[in-house]
Amino acid sequence: MYHSIQKIALVIGLTLSVGLVSCQKDSAITPDQPQLDNSSSKKAADDIIVVNMAKKYTLIKQGNAVLTYYPDGRLQKVTQGADFHRDYTYSGNTIQAISYRYGKMAFKDTYLIDPATNRCYESEQIDYKVLQTPFNSNLNDPFRTRTWVYAYNAKGQLISCGEKYKAGTRTEYSYNAQGNLDLVTTYWEPMSKVNPWYTISLKYLENNARQNQNPGKINVIEYVEDKYPTNFNWILQPTPYSYIDYYAQAIPERYLKIYGKMSKNLLASANWHVEGMGYHGSNFTYSLNADGYVTERKRFDDQYPQLLETEAYDYNVSYLGVSL
Repeated sequence: MYHSIQKIALVIGLTLSVGLVSCQKDSAITPDQPQLDNSSSKKAADDIIVVNMAKKYTLIKQGNAVLTYYPDGRLQKVTQGADFHRDYTYSGNTIQAISYRYGKMAFKDTYLIDPATNRCYESEQIDYKVLQTPFNSNLNDPFRTRTWVYAYNAKGQLISCGEKYKAGTRTEYSYNAQGNLDLVTTYWEPMSKVNPWYTISLKYLENNARQNQNPGKINVIEYVEDKYPTNFNWILQPTPYSYIDYYAQAIPERYLKIYGKMSKNLLASANWHVEGMGYHGSNFTYSLNADGYVTERKRFDDQYPQLLETEAYDYNVSYLGVSL
């Protein structure tokens, strides 16, 4: 009598990379549920039993920004069209990012990282004056150097970013009970050392669908999770490196995770008041994929029903799991 031989396959750390396709059905707030794959035969199901499967998302496109990475997963380059790219190199506890505009070196940023916290505590920026700014238009030197220092609270959240040799030029950050950034206050020394030059207030996207499922909870507000946060909420530059706040911020670094804990929910609105210039604001809407990751973000003017910008997101997805 012959006994059937049972096949046992052990697969550990199976990794596959795939890109999200733009035709995938999205939902504005409540994502679609993942589809079950019923195409496998019963025999294949008997041969391989999936014990665990996890996904890792890596951002490769946001709007017109294309991101590429070194083999070890660290950010290598950000390209925005034919006119701009930003290259990253790493050495010990130092990261260097060089921005090129129209084929010329425009800015060189050097970030010093605390190895105990993986946070940036100081950065130096060299402006080669390829772009005219309020700081370099009347200077005879071929470049200008500015140094920035950063401070964090006990929770690891960024609370200030200031110019090292000008204490009156700084930006301060505060957070709400959910740990989201809710107020940005910027001081510019030539304007005033006491009163802020501008303030930005932030609100986050409420998960109304989730709250409707829990009608017994009184005054409990739930928010939509941002599963791939970038530094956008701090710098508030929808297209980084193309127009920049030269007054009280370093050139915004949108993608390096060097500034501590970021806001964990999706931004719904950003409203700012500039001294002597009045009020302005933007509202945001999103489309999410089945796993809850943003595939599209739209920005609207908050005073007029006008669409200002649409950004599409794309990712590489790695599947890590154990199969028996």
